Amino acid sequence: MTTASSSDDARLPAVLVPTHYALTYDRIDLVNHVFEGTVSIQGTVVKSSSNIVLHALDVQVVKATLKLQDGDKLLAAEEFRYHVRNQTCEIIWSQNDGVFQEGSSYELLIHFQGVLNDQMRGFYRSTFVGLDGKSHTMATTQFEATDARRAFPCLDEPALKATFQLTVNINAELTCISNTPVASSHTSYEGNNGKPIKTVTFQKTPKMSTYLLGIVIGVFDSISQTSRQVVTTIYTVPGKARMAEFCLDVASQCLDLYQDMFKVPYPLVKSDLIAIPDFAAGAMENWGVVTYREAKILVKPNSTSESTKRGIARTCCHELAHQWFGNLVTMDFWTQLWLKEGVARYMEFVGIAALFPEWDPWVEFVQSVYGLAMSLDAMKSSHPVEVVVKHPDEINEIFDSISYAKGASLIRMIASHIGMDTFLEGMRLYLSRHAYGNAVTNDLWGALQESSGFPVVEFMQPWTLQVGYPMLMISDDGSTKTTRFLASGPEEGPSTRWPIPVTAMVEGMCEVQGPWIVNGLDSDQSGEQLDAKLAEWSASGKWFKLNVDQTAFFRTAYTKEQWQRLSQVMHPDGPLSVTDRLGLISDSFAAGTAGYSSIVDSLILVERFGAHESAGKELLSTLAVPTNLCSPVLTCLHFQ
Repeated sequence: MTTASSSDDARLPAVLVPTHYALTYDRIDLVNHVFEGTVSIQGTVVKSSSNIVLHALDVQVVKATLKLQDGDKLLAAEEFRYHVRNQTCEIIWSQNDGVFQEGSSYELLIHFQGVLNDQMRGFYRSTFVGLDGKSHTMATTQFEATDARRAFPCLDEPALKATFQLTVNINAELTCISNTPVASSHTSYEGNNGKPIKTVTFQKTPKMSTYLLGIVIGVFDSISQTSRQVVTTIYTVPGKARMAEFCLDVASQCLDLYQDMFKVPYPLVKSDLIAIPDFAAGAMENWGVVTYREAKILVKPNSTSESTKRGIARTCCHELAHQWFGNLVTMDFWTQLWLKEGVARYMEFVGIAALFPEWDPWVEFVQSVYGLAMSLDAMKSSHPVEVVVKHPDEINEIFDSISYAKGASLIRMIASHIGMDTFLEGMRLYLSRHAYGNAVTNDLWGALQESSGFPVVEFMQPWTLQVGYPMLMISDDGSTKTTRFLASGPEEGPSTRWPIPVTAMVEGMCEVQGPWIVNGLDSDQSGEQLDAKLAEWSASGKWFKLNVDQTAFFRTAYTKEQWQRLSQVMHPDGPLSVTDRLGLISDSFAAGTAGYSSIVDSLILVERFGAHESAGKELLSTLAVPTNLCSPVLTCLHFQ
């Protein structure tokens, strides 16, 4: 066995395309924390090669044999070369002269072994104290983004989709839960020192990416609901199942809602949610077997706060949105991570708005999602929504609020601009066109363009490919100009342009005005039309608030006179919505602290903001108001 290093480009060579994995765990030992098994990978050769490279990390390949298309030729591996940095294993064959011929099929059988680690990734162990007061161990998986390779050798890239059939051998008193229902189960007393061993085989999965395979083994309590032939079940460690009733109800309703909304049936017959005691992420959308940190699924009677319940409902809606956006249609590579995470973050709020409208979820979105994205994307250290990544270390770095929060804000922007019905029509087209396959960003934009007739591709590309966002600055004569907004203040830099959809609420006008497109296509004259309207409203002494409900991803810097006029309509009973008032305060403080305008204008706005519970959070958390401003800001707030 040898070890080699390689470049930062850790993508697999394009040699093999898998079609099916038959994965068997012959031994999963929860006492000694080890496992061993075999995987049979079947597929097609797309490029002739002598050797093959698979992903493998912290698993040892013990033996590998290869059956080629004619079925008569069986080759044994001669050597395994582990490329540690690239997390791969190169298999060298005893007869390596043109082993793989383009267009031929293959079956690769690999024996492997590994350790149930304590790192909360790959195939790992989780411990908890049971009802008997003793410590117990369960085994579970967390494969996103690049950790299926820690559980078995595989082609661990999202576009290399295949079907999976899982078989596990476990102690008879344990239960194994995976993506699909159990196909067969039988118990044997041979081996294992006479103790009963249960062999469980699961139904074949749909065609899916490796990171969506889920395996959980332990002793569980459960509660279930059935709706539209889909059984939703929540599994917990013994004694905690009743704490999951709230989440079960949300999950069942949300599953029905999304099926109605997307017009694409949930493609499985079960939807399991599993509470894991040790879990690094909030939740993981494994297809049909979503895993959660316990705090993201369990409600303690008489002690769980309303805000925590809202968080549980949001997480549930987010992971169920992934069953379509991410699982059914998967990004081509992690470069397009936002394509599933940004959409799911937006759709979680669409779900919550339908199930719990009394929660004012879009106010929360403007605060905790839109506001967070704006804060981070105003930094020089920010990055575009779509980032080219090649190595696992780079992939892990983009699981951040730019991918999630800015991505969701951009989806909300285009949905608001073309209209929700048209947006959903485009999303249905996207889902049906790429079902069980992969997509890139322009596939989504293209579907929305087709449904709307609006040039979505050209309109949205600058928003995902460029870092940052614009500040729309209004002059005394009503003319506008744009610049990239930076929290550190105005500075000269590379020229960037974003097409900005602008709407307006105007004094004396009941209807939302616009939209106009600033920096639009060359043939679009609406930017000039907006300037003329602003000059007209300013000359007549009217207040106007741009970016109604903060649906577009930009900030506005008004003139001093306009800030003064807006301050007169900031009270809770005035004409502006909570989201508009929050947006004005956010824009004014951002502009003031960055030196685009006077901070005094911001304090005047705050004085009339009113009693809404979001005020303090918006000012002190979302905006990260400097400490020296906290005292005057709070003094100006009038809590009624």
